[in-house]
Amino acid sequence: DWNWLKGPIESKVSAALGRPFRVTGDLSLEPRITIEGAELANASWGSDAPMAKVDRAEVVVDVLKLLQGEIVLPEVGITRPDLLLETRPDGPPNWQFGTGEPSGGLPPVPTIGSLEVSDASIRYHDLGSERSITAELTRITGSTGSPEGGLKLNATGRVQGEPLDLDVTGAPLARLENRAEPY
Repeated sequence: DWNWLKGPIESKVSAALGRPFRVTGDLSLEPRITIEGAELANASWGSDAPMAKVDRAEVVVDVLKLLQGEIVLPEVGITRPDLLLETRPDGPPNWQFGTGEPSGGLPPVPTIGSLEVSDASIRYHDLGSERSITAELTRITGSTGSPEGGLKLNATGRVQGEPLDLDVTGAPLARLENRAEPY
């Protein structure tokens, strides 16, 4: 029973982000990590809580690559994520965590082999201007790309009630870490 990991995971994520994080369902670990229900609190000044929640997340981790210092996720699946992004005129946005002081640069960009997201809700709210944008995305698929491949992202749904069909391709995101060569 991998549920004994819930407390340590919740403590580490809460401490790293400076906000309460909890796993509301069960954990299981086989070749994949599954979380049934998780949420991240919004900033104290935010208009609504939580900032993010997900009904289910499944991630397959390449443990050998992880031991070599690389984050490689052959499969990522997310069901019913709900994300609220907010800005305000007098401070950092709600997606800036902790003190805002970088602790050694950008985190490494993970390589994601296969991404599947279903029934996503994304809301953006600018508290200064009261502008809001809402996206309801029925399906998102993609890959961050291996060094040989590239970034791929496809999404279908609605933004502000209007149909959306998005198809993005590009260089692998790992190239973002190469400061000598622009992305």
